[in-house]
Amino acid sequence: MPSLNSVNLIGNLGANPESRTLPSGDIVVSFSIATSETYMDKSAEKKEITDWHRIELWGGLAEVALKYLHKGDMVFVEGKLRNERYTDKEGIERSTYKIRANNMQILKSRHDKV
Repeated sequence: MPSLNSVNLIGNLGANPESRTLPSGDIVVSFSIATSETYMDKSAEKKEITDWHRIELWGGLAEVALKYLHKGDMVFVEGKLRNERYTDKEGIERSTYKIRANNMQILKSRHDKV
């Protein structure tokens, strides 16, 4: 049976994108976006939950993100969830998740005229 690994998110950048160039010459851009949801608790008080998601873009899409994205911008990203394992400075094995995006659209830029 086939499987599916697909993520769609709309959120706001928490900081300007950061780039790195690999030995192969490929450009990789990383940034985090926040997604939020609100709900009413048992005492009818409004609560908000915010989750942070690490996004990674490669190649031409990375170059576009680096040129046009800024902290606070609202973006749509579509991609795949990746589990990355590493050993920290204390020698402890850790795991983190990131979204490797294959599509990105700027929905609202902080540079848009209001």
